[in-house]
Amino acid sequence: MKYEITEELIYTNSMGPNPIKLLKWNLQGLAISPGSRILDLGSGMGLTSVYLTNEFDSEVIAYDKDIPPDTAIETMLKCKPAKIPLPLKGDARELPFATEYFDFILATDSFIYFGTDDLYIPYVCKFLKRDGYLCFTVPGFNKDVSGDSDLPEHLRPFWVDECWTWHTKNWWKSHTERTGHLRIVECEEMKNSYEFWKEETLKGPEQWRKTDLQVVESDRGQYMGFIKVVAQRKE
Repeated sequence: MKYEITEELIYTNSMGPNPIKLLKWNLQGLAISPGSRILDLGSGMGLTSVYLTNEFDSEVIAYDKDIPPDTAIETMLKCKPAKIPLPLKGDARELPFATEYFDFILATDSFIYFGTDDLYIPYVCKFLKRDGYLCFTVPGFNKDVSGDSDLPEHLRPFWVDECWTWHTKNWWKSHTERTGHLRIVECEEMKNSYEFWKEETLKGPEQWRKTDLQVVESDRGQYMGFIKVVAQRKE
């Protein structure tokens, strides 16, 4: 199906690195059948939802806490899509859907805002069909940082409290599988995360270059990374 998601649309409507790149990385090797029901959590302006809807001819709900549906639709239409996702506004911790409704639940660069809660994995799994998939990408650590005393000085100019939701690959693997609802299919650090962070910082808003570029250059992939998780519901 036809659609056009330009870099201009991406970098004027995203809060972080290119979500389409992250989504494609997350979905590598997964088969999404036409007509699949997909919940796109923390979908923002809906660009990832447009991609999912039109690339896979799927039925997608773009679900975001902060973006009004009318605003999301306005942005989606700029992609000239053959098919438009359904935008809904709501909290990822209060999902208004039937149990076992979705084939896939996805979250691109948003899972850190709700998914670190110990009870969230068993909660969200209720909405997946048996053998359905939970897939997400998150910014995270290539090396563990246990607290403020361990935080490298070169990261402090970038740091805000929400960054304490960053974790390592091993943390996310344990967090996702420990309740027994999900089977880990893939839990992987991004290779060459330094190059990815640098490219995205240079392409993004000018403010990123002012505040983040020096941190990215100083870190060079020692700590700052991205992690993807693909997990399948077991029971």
